[in-house]
Parts: sequence; structure tokens; C-alpha cells
Amino acid sequence: VVQKFLHDSDGNGHPDAVLRGGLQCSARLEIRRPATMMMMTITAVPAQSTVSTWRLEPTRRNIEPNGLWEELCYIVHPSATATALLALNAQAKIAGPNGERVVPFDNYFIGPREDVLKENILMANEIMVEVFIPAPAPGMKQTWMKLKDRQVYDFAVVSVAAAFTMEGETWKDGRIVLGGVAPVPYRATPIENQIKGKNVKTGIKQAAAIVRTVARPMSMNAFKVDIAQSLVERTILQALA
Repeated sequence: VVQKFLHDSDGNGHPDAVLRGGLQCSARLEIRRPATMMMMTITAVPAQSTVSTWRLEPTRRNIEPNGLWEELCYIVHPSATATALLALNAQAKIAGPNGERVVPFDNYFIGPREDVLKENILMANEIMVEVFIPAPAPGMKQTWMKLKDRQVYDFAVVSVAAAFTMEGETWKDGRIVLGGVAPVPYRATPIENQIKGKNVKTGIKQAAAIVRTVARPMSMNAFKVDIAQSLVERTILQALA
């Protein structure tokens, strides 16, 4: 699939995206290219669901891998591509006056509790010059789902990206990442830990429900807890289809 993206879409190839032990994309790649690439790399993009009403989302879900956010009002991270990159264990190459450094996407984003004026670790004199997505393990399941209010809006109410491996019918290792629920893409390690070593098909419903124990919604976005739980379950089951 990646080879088709690299060579077939315009007949001329894409020199800014190459395969070198994984998918390596330079900063010159057009913004529509990484978005397309994510969809193709993850392989499954189910039809988007809709809900009947729309509201701006100035509030946020209060969930964090290492503890709970206080009830403060922040944006929710809107990027679907960032969610997919985190699920795919991608790395960012950053360049500045002091040279280059490689940062896993696990460590790239920062929340407002650390710095309310920034969303990532880039210094004022640095830019991201490359994204590297490691080659998936043999048999890895990958999928992504996004629920949004209606077709004219791009931002997700909730999105889920997942990449995982199995031994037989049980979860061996992997990542589940939620978008639209926190100021940064949220890696749902509590769900990953709950499903590890268990039958994926029969155990994901109970594992997805763990999100209720780590989420503290605000008064206007509590509906996202139900959506997140259901969308995690649906995304993982879609990967098995």
C-alpha cells in the first residue's frame, strides 16, 4: 500500500517520502500527502459517523497517562494525523542552530500544565524536518476511526488510532491513541494494559470501559466518555475484520 502511495498517485513518484526501514517523510511533503499516507498506512478508514448537533469545544476531557488533569478549560487536540503517528510509534527529526535531534512522538507534544503557550517541544529557533514511521511488525493490525458532527467539519468529536500485534487471538503488544479528548493526543495505556494477554474480540469491550475510570469530563462534554468507550471497541473490532 505504501509503495502504491509513493509511486502511483501522480505517476511521478514522491521523492520526499521514501522507504528506509520504515516510511521516511521530509518536511517538503505537501500537507495532503501525510494525511493520505496515514490513511493508507493504517489501511482501514471506515465511514465516518455523524451526530445531529454541533457545538464549539472550548472545554476538554481531563485524562492524562500519568494522572488526572484539574478541571480547567483548554482546547482539545484536533489533529487526526498526530493521533495516527503516535499509534504508529513515529519519530520526529528536529533541526536548529545546535544541530538535529530525534524525538519520539510520545515525547513531542506538551500539555498546557507544562506550558500553556506551546503544544509541542519545538523551540523558537527549531523546525521539524522529517517524520519517520518504523516498519510495522509482521501481522500488525492497524486501523483508525473518526467521529465528527457532520461532513462540513474536519475536527473529530473523538478519533481513535490503533496498531497492535496478536498471538493467536490474544493481544500481544500495541498502542491505542485517542484524539479530540485532551490538549495532546492521548495514548490510552490503561486500555492497552487491560487488554494485554486477553482475547481481543471478547475482551475489548471490558477494556474500553476502563476509560471511564481515568476520565473526568466537564459539564458540557461528558458525552465524550460514552463516545470514546464505544469508538475504541469499534476501532479494535474493525482491525480484526
